This record gives sequence, C-alpha cells and structure tokens, in this order.
Amino acid sequence: MTETSWNIKKYLLPVLFLFFLVLHLVDDFFQFLPEPEISEPRAVAEKPELNLDFLDPFPRNYEAWYNDHFNWRNYFMKASSYLNYYTFKKSALPDEVLIGKDGWLFKSGHQLEVYRGKFRYTEKDLEGIRKELERRKAQVEAQGGKYYLAIPPLKHHIYPEFLPDNVQQINREGCVRQLTKYLEEHSDIPYIDLLPPILERKKKNDVLLYHKTDHHWTQHAALIASQTLLDYLRKDFPTIGEINPKDYEVRNFEYDGMLLAQMLGLDKEMKESYPELIYKKN
Repeated sequence: MTETSWNIKKYLLPVLFLFFLVLHLVDDFFQFLPEPEISEPRAVAEKPELNLDFLDPFPRNYEAWYNDHFNWRNYFMKASSYLNYYTFKKSALPDEVLIGKDGWLFKSGHQLEVYRGKFRYTEKDLEGIRKELERRKAQVEAQGGKYYLAIPPLKHHIYPEFLPDNVQQINREGCVRQLTKYLEEHSDIPYIDLLPPILERKKKNDVLLYHKTDHHWTQHAALIASQTLLDYLRKDFPTIGEINPKDYEVRNFEYDGMLLAQMLGLDKEMKESYPELIYKKN
C-alpha cells in the first residue's frame, strides 16, 4: 500500500462521518430531504417534560422520544426492510409481519400463535368468555333481537401453502374450535362457521380471498361470509332477502402494497392486484 492510498483511507472515513453529521444537522433544521412514510402498529413516544424534582425517568423517556423522532429514522428503517426482505427474505418486524412465499405477507405474533395451536384457552378463560357472550345475548334478546356468534377465519387457515416451511401447526384444534366446542356443551349460543364455505370457494382458484399484503379478506370472501350469514339467519327470519353474485361485476385494480407491506416500508415495491366487486346499478 502506497503512502498516498494510506492517507486517503486514513482521512476519508472521518471526512465522510463529519459530512453526514453536518448534513443530518442541516436537514434536521431545514427538513429538505423527503422522509419516507412507514406505518407502525404503535403510538410514537411523546416528548417528556423536564421535572427537576424527579429526574430519574427523564433520560430514558427522552431517549425513547428522540429515537422515535430522529429525522432520518425512517430512512434507516426502510433500508433495513430492503436488506432483510430482498437479501435474506426476513422481516424487519418479525413480531408483527411474517414473510411468506411468493410475495405473501402474514400477521405474526398472536395470529401466528393461534394458527399454530400454541395459544390455548384455559378452563377459566372459556368460562369467562361464555359468561360474557351470554350477557350480551341476554341484552340483545331483551330488546327483541336474536344473538349469533361468528368468527372470521385467519388468513393463515385459508392460505397455509404460502406460509414459510418452518411454520408448522403443533395443535390442529385451534382456540376457535376449542371455544366453539365448549359453547356447544355449556351454552345455547348459535355459532355460524365461516371457515368451510370460504375454503370451499377457494377450491375454484379463480379469485383472491385474502389480500397478499394485508391480513384482511377481500370483497369476494366478504360476499361469501355475507351469504353464509344470511342463509343461517333466514332460518329464523324467512323474509330476509338473498345476495345475488350476478348483481356484481368484476373489475381488476392494482394498488400499492397494503398494511403489512406499509409496516415494512415496502408498499411501493409490493403491489396488490386483484378483482374487485362493483355493484351494478339498476
């Protein structure tokens, strides 16, 4: 290594560090660099007030506020998401977003535990839920109505083939089935199961039933759920009308990536393309 090249390397790093330090300070004051938007499933920390009578929590709270309001924070978060997703196929928010196959994203955390069967109700939990549901049922019936229970299925249960290979169910009887079995034995609350009709519709493989970059169902699954609910309610209320799928036309739309992609800061790179239902006006 020549003396010239050594001097360049010796001084280049401090100069670059000083340059970015000054650039950050200038941008912090003038805010001339557009900051990418990233959705986070939490509230950012508020700036704490300095209380000279009780200083102990101030350094910790101020650090939390500064970290949340650091003006280049979203740049680093977006860069981290890019690196993790495109290089390692890993989530920058593993406790919130699960990277699936073929561009599919899933909710992690509690929803993943429910799918795997890791989350289970205790006997006390089940009894508490039963009492609360029966309290609500009594309130509705006191007003002359009827009470029903329906639970939308998780995206994980509809499209498990797009989950990572390392996600395995440890108990196929999930907490929903655990709850409904308990209610069947200890209560008269009618349960409307939405999972079978949505899975049956999936067999046609002609429409998307859940969004690829969001954990919610699409309009097609919502239509199936609505038809299922109305068919069940018609047993008690025969005059209830029907939903005719022929009253809707299908149009294809493309959107930026939805909530889960937004949380990763990849909504511009991950697109949603699926057919929407448009009601035909008479």
